[in-house]
Amino acid sequence: QDKVTARPYSLIERRIRIEFGEPPEQVFKEFDRQPIAAASLGQVHRAVLYTGEEVAVKVQHWAIDKMVKKDLRIIRNIMRIVQLVVPVQGLEEYYEQIRIMIRDELDFSLEADSIERIASNFEGNPKVNFPRVYRQYSTGRVLTTAFIRGYKITDLQAIEKMGVDRRELAHLVLTTYCQMIFIDGHYHADPHPGNLLVHENGSITFLDFGACAE
Repeated sequence: QDKVTARPYSLIERRIRIEFGEPPEQVFKEFDRQPIAAASLGQVHRAVLYTGEEVAVKVQHWAIDKMVKKDLRIIRNIMRIVQLVVPVQGLEEYYEQIRIMIRDELDFSLEADSIERIASNFEGNPKVNFPRVYRQYSTGRVLTTAFIRGYKITDLQAIEKMGVDRRELAHLVLTTYCQMIFIDGHYHADPHPGNLLVHENGSITFLDFGACAE
């Protein structure tokens, strides 16, 4: 979810220097060298803008695109072997879906678009929140959003301590996804606990929009 082994800071610095022409210490007023979360395609560092806003900076892992191409070749070869042994229909379509999904996840500008698009569908709903995107600090391989504090939706101890009703919380998550899928038609497609935060007032915040679907 969010505990993948972090990459060395030197690679993070190299990525930001290439994307912005300057090291993290110049792009941002503060930039924590230790990530607060790490996943398969990138890791997130806390930072502070020169205007004072606290932000989360998602940085794509160095050379991950080359690694992904190798992985996709392996997946395709495995599917071809399976097809020879077991005549499963539609494997080529499954592979194409996987390829497109991963390709889109590698483009952080598409993720920024998805955050803003889905957030616009929930304007005026104080129970469902989305992190603000800072476009001037974002590229196709670096995504900067507002830093959001909360508790993972599986942290039942914290939820109980805050006095949040778990039945109401479950209902909120369910109805939010119903709106995304059945009404709006554009939805967050990676709803694991690392991507859903709960707050003291019972509201939720969605994180990581790398995987979205129509």
